[in-house]
Amino acid sequence: MDNAASIIFVGTDLASDLVRYRQGDPEAASKRPTEPMWGFAGERPNYLFEGQLAGEGPRERHADWWCEVLADALARLCGETRLPMLPNGAQGAIVITGDDDQAGLDRYRQQRDALGSLPVTYFLHPLTRHTPGTLGELKSRGPVELGLHPDALEEPHKYASLFSEQAVWFKQLTGEDTRTVRNHGFLNDGYWEHAKPWNAHGVNGSSNLPGFDGRMLNGSLLPAKLLLDDKLTDHWSILTAIGDGVVFVHGWDDHQSADCILGLADDIRNSEVPGVIVVNLHPENIDKTRGMHRAVCKLVEDGFVPWTLSECFEWFERRPEQHAPGSEQGEAGPEQREPGPRPALFRPSSWPSIFRRRSA
Repeated sequence: MDNAASIIFVGTDLASDLVRYRQGDPEAASKRPTEPMWGFAGERPNYLFEGQLAGEGPRERHADWWCEVLADALARLCGETRLPMLPNGAQGAIVITGDDDQAGLDRYRQQRDALGSLPVTYFLHPLTRHTPGTLGELKSRGPVELGLHPDALEEPHKYASLFSEQAVWFKQLTGEDTRTVRNHGFLNDGYWEHAKPWNAHGVNGSSNLPGFDGRMLNGSLLPAKLLLDDKLTDHWSILTAIGDGVVFVHGWDDHQSADCILGLADDIRNSEVPGVIVVNLHPENIDKTRGMHRAVCKLVEDGFVPWTLSECFEWFERRPEQHAPGSEQGEAGPEQREPGPRPALFRPSSWPSIFRRRSA
């Protein structure tokens, strides 16, 4: 009896499947939930994704697996040379964000002390306690990017007009245009309707999809541009893989919440597919999230690239030229960005089961 393995090829519209996995199912937009999620009011985008996640492991990165298999095939069969996905061939990167939520200024100082010199992207709420002076002091304590935390929870139908008003307020406070956003409460509106005012105001990045406890809501730990109305926009989106809400919703202690971060980093290393972990740590919660702060510091010590959210998007925007985000005419960026040795190709032994070939 011939024991040779058989391979069955099943055709699919890969581009459409990737968009659906990464951005959610448009058909699900008419099936909005009526109950609050995690005990908090506000429509979150999870329902756009949950249908395609049914029966899947919580950390399956299908969108990334598919792209990796395609890239690997092009490299092996077409002689294409693969550039490192991350600076210096790093296995992973970490983006630390903090939702303002009117946190006390002393909480900001405590958080900056806990994070040392690591960069942070703070999303400022329209009722923040910060002033231009305190923001200047905050930036003097370490690398800080400021983004907008739009709030329309009480009047979600007025999101577009409220966003416009709050974008003007943000520039008056910071002297900067809004570049990155995360909605207060991860507020959502159907199928990416909020992207319309974002794009209208030139906002080039968001992290408005909540993975919460490491769940791969969109099957990816990498940023990508939004495709809306069959057109590729200039707006980048990335999953917020982990939030400090796990401490309150799951009741986790410092060890459990830190293990969530460290465990996801281990998953990235074991898969050999680089990933970017966005961790949201509210300044107000610093007393109950010390373990999570120590965990992100440990990842950087172990070789993960520390980025602000904009630096992350800029790297992928300009990656074909291997330029450093924020650097011009050869100046060094905040981190060494020159490409290093090419990382090992994705080993078949580490592929998810749907991609493994049966041995003869």
